[in-house]
Amino acid sequence: MAEQLRSYLDTVLRLPHVTPPLETFRWHLDKVSRSYWSGLFHCYDVPDLPRTNNALESHFRKTGRHLLRITGQRGQTQHTLQRQRFRLQSRSLRQTQAQFDQLRQQWQALQVTPTG
Repeated sequence: MAEQLRSYLDTVLRLPHVTPPLETFRWHLDKVSRSYWSGLFHCYDVPDLPRTNNALESHFRKTGRHLLRITGQRGQTQHTLQRQRFRLQSRSLRQTQAQFDQLRQQWQALQVTPTG
């Protein structure tokens, strides 16, 4: 994926006869991608890691609706969900790896059930 993006950006940078706004944009795009390059493709280093967090976000929305239906409370429930959600997010590679290690340990500690 990184090679494909780099190839595309290089192609964009070599385009001849571009307008000044496009010239500015393509250099900005190249600069920003280079500055974030080391963290752009970390999800490809971990097998089976989803490329987006859409499923996780969907889970939190579904849980929020369920809790609201059960408790009738919006504020405290929402606060608890948000705190849990942002606790799982991290920008540090070291923190992310530690979170994965912790999740792996929890997963391995789960008891096998009759349904699998």
